[in-house]
Amino acid sequence: VSAISNWPDHPEMSAVKLLSGRAPARPDELVIDTATATTRGLTVGRTVRVGTRRGVISARIVGLAQRGSGTLGAAGAILAFTLPRATELVGTADKLDSISIRLRNGTNREQERVQLATIAGPQASVLSADTLLADARQRIQDRLANFNSLMLGFAGVTLFVSAFLIWNTFSIVVAQRRRELALLRAVGASTKQVFGSIVTEGAVVGVTSSLIGIGAGVGIAIGLRKLLSSFSIDLPSSDLVLAPRTVAVAVVVGLGVTLISVIGPARRTTRIPPVAAMQSAALPPSRGGRKAPIIGTIVLILGAAAGATGLFGSTLDTATRMSRIGIGALLLFVGVTAIARFLTSPVIGAIGAPFRRLGSVPAALARRNAIRDPRRTAATASALMIGLALVSTTLVLGDSVKTAFGGALRASIRSDIVIDAGGIVPFDANTLTAISTVKGVTTAIPITFARTNLAVPPGTASTGSTTMDGSTKTSADAGGNRGHDRIGITIGDPAKLDTVVDPQFTKGAWPTDATHVAVAAAFATEQNLKLGSVITLRAASTDRALTVSGIYQRDELLDDAVGLPATVAGLDGVEPVTRQVMVNATSTSKPLLAALTKATALVPNSSALTADTYVTNETSALDIVLGIVDILLFFAVAVAGLGIANTLALSVVERTRELGLLRAVGMERRQLRRMVRIEGILVALFGGVLGVGLGIAFGAATAAALPPDTALLTLPSPRLMGILVAAGFLGLIAAAVPARRAARLNVLDAINHD
Repeated sequence: VSAISNWPDHPEMSAVKLLSGRAPARPDELVIDTATATTRGLTVGRTVRVGTRRGVISARIVGLAQRGSGTLGAAGAILAFTLPRATELVGTADKLDSISIRLRNGTNREQERVQLATIAGPQASVLSADTLLADARQRIQDRLANFNSLMLGFAGVTLFVSAFLIWNTFSIVVAQRRRELALLRAVGASTKQVFGSIVTEGAVVGVTSSLIGIGAGVGIAIGLRKLLSSFSIDLPSSDLVLAPRTVAVAVVVGLGVTLISVIGPARRTTRIPPVAAMQSAALPPSRGGRKAPIIGTIVLILGAAAGATGLFGSTLDTATRMSRIGIGALLLFVGVTAIARFLTSPVIGAIGAPFRRLGSVPAALARRNAIRDPRRTAATASALMIGLALVSTTLVLGDSVKTAFGGALRASIRSDIVIDAGGIVPFDANTLTAISTVKGVTTAIPITFARTNLAVPPGTASTGSTTMDGSTKTSADAGGNRGHDRIGITIGDPAKLDTVVDPQFTKGAWPTDATHVAVAAAFATEQNLKLGSVITLRAASTDRALTVSGIYQRDELLDDAVGLPATVAGLDGVEPVTRQVMVNATSTSKPLLAALTKATALVPNSSALTADTYVTNETSALDIVLGIVDILLFFAVAVAGLGIANTLALSVVERTRELGLLRAVGMERRQLRRMVRIEGILVALFGGVLGVGLGIAFGAATAAALPPDTALLTLPSPRLMGILVAAGFLGLIAAAVPARRAARLNVLDAINHD
């Protein structure tokens, strides 16, 4: 990605330092940043090809530069030409985006700013360096806020799953130490002391784990920086920052989650009678657990009701419907978790049927072990259930969005072949001519785009904010947000466009002259437009009013609006560029596609694809996003896998004597290993069945609540089945170490174990 600029006359005002060579003096000379030079093996004197809005040009490198503590290309490769050449290449000849001004010492900055603002006029923003820096910092923080919120959301899921692991581990450990705890009671320890000892133990574990987690987080951050550097993504070279607040929050959260998870098992220790020191009886059942089915059922009903109001609330806006479905999903999670132990026997019984049919004794014993303690099995499986439910929801919703977008995109295309520029270099006139003259091409209609400012209508409240220098930045001045301050316009002949794209007009029709424009339905909703409404384009000091002639539904190929070439003609800085060419041909054979590819060879990253292949490629981009989400959710699933391994390991210790007796009556080591492994598979599949079932329900409900053009319910059955298979493998892997330990037990020592 290139950002073309001019080499400043006063480099020090931009904190730019020329490290070697000289500044550009001719139109065919440029300066590049050292990072780009290093990555691409470029040196001063080399001639390079540069893709621009004017097409591909050749230029000679005359200098290498660096800015501040980072590189000139910290935000992408920057290519610095002479000022006239730079303005020509970006399509704003004799126009400047910004001017940096240095004041004499002692000058009143605010007075000078006001005078400059008067000279520049109302269309220009005159900002002090401090204000500009503060605004840049705020924009960076705003962008990072969404990313941070997303990452914290995934971290919250992982912590929620971890809570199940901690609760289950302490429950098993406390059960195994029941005689020890009863002995403490017998020698005079109070229930508060016993309770406090378990909570203290949990606190130590929580603090220690939190500190280890902080260290691991710092290590991962360092690794990510190196990984990004290997992809030529250079972050600012300042030292890695570990703020005291970060450490404090991490420790508090880790300690809090651990203590909340430990309280339940700790409370159960207060009901151990001293006489249990002479017995081998298990801990008494939790009295709170007797109410779990009632509470769980109530929560399930509330969750279903909340989800139903969002799913069937057709009069509600999409955001409200989604929030209600989200609340319903959370309640359903809690409800299913509360009643999961009552589902253990029937579900594991059904899952274990294939193993039983093989006549395997280890399989039968594994099934009985899995349902021996339904509470423990349910808690172990619930952690996995949550992670897999979220993964399944992502798959269902992602496929539903892909189906809707792909279907709408395919329905929008009336041509046989789509030729896409694929980058910042548009198709020039020579390339368009070459495309149209390829043998077999019957029509070649270019899709041309332009962007300009959208003036705020008189009387409309500004969506901007007040800057630090006291001036108000309106939505027309801010720049960059679709549908608010900028408008994208597809330029062309409506009669020709209609032969290759289908916008599906809901009202009105194509514009017939330069004073009219058709707008997309989404843009019309954002701007509160209807047929006959007037929008105003703003370019520099020129305003141009346009009347809405039609509103179209499908904007997959078209931009915010569609207008004639004369619609934007004469607007300063507005230069339409051709990014796509829609081709109708006598065939879509490989030779024809190869000929079209050859015709566009001078445009980097361009492609000539059949309409179906083009749609497939466009929708596949969503798979990358879904893949990133699944990778982040993998951490929660991995924690759940550790929970299964931990539970099985503690279970082996708890059943040492039983395992010794099985060996004594003839069970072989390999059979013992198989029994523990099958038990791990059954527990994991139990969590997988619940998780995938909930994920399908949540994904289907979310897809149904979204507009039809946004999501169309689709179940990716093969991948959902793949999740269940992966869950089984996860259980097998988690059981590997406990199974090996069980098989290595000495028979006599195990029988005498108490």
